Amino acid sequence: MRRSATVIAVALAIGSATVLYWVSYETKLLEARAHVLERRHERLEAEIAAARAELAYLSRPERIEPLARALGLAPPTAQQLIAEDRLPRRPKVQP
Repeated sequence: MRRSATVIAVALAIGSATVLYWVSYETKLLEARAHVLERRHERLEAEIAAARAELAYLSRPERIEPLARALGLAPPTAQQLIAEDRLPRRPKVQP
C-alpha cells in the first residue's frame, strides 16, 4: 500500500512539474507575442499621427487655392448652389 501511494505521489509530482513547465513556456510565448503586437501598435499609431499631420499640411487653403486657380477652378457662384430639398433623391437599396 505504501509503495503504491509513493508511486502515485511521484507520478503526480512529475505530472505537476510537466504541466507547470508547459504553462510557463506557453506564458513566455504569449508575452513575446504581446510585446511584438504592442511594438506594432505603437509603430502604427506613429504612422497615423504622421499621416494626419501630412494631411493637415497638404489641405491648407493657402496651399490649395493657388493650385486650384492654376487649373482654372474658382469658388462656386450663387447660381451653382442648389438647396438640399431640390436635390434628386437616390433610391433606397434593399439589403
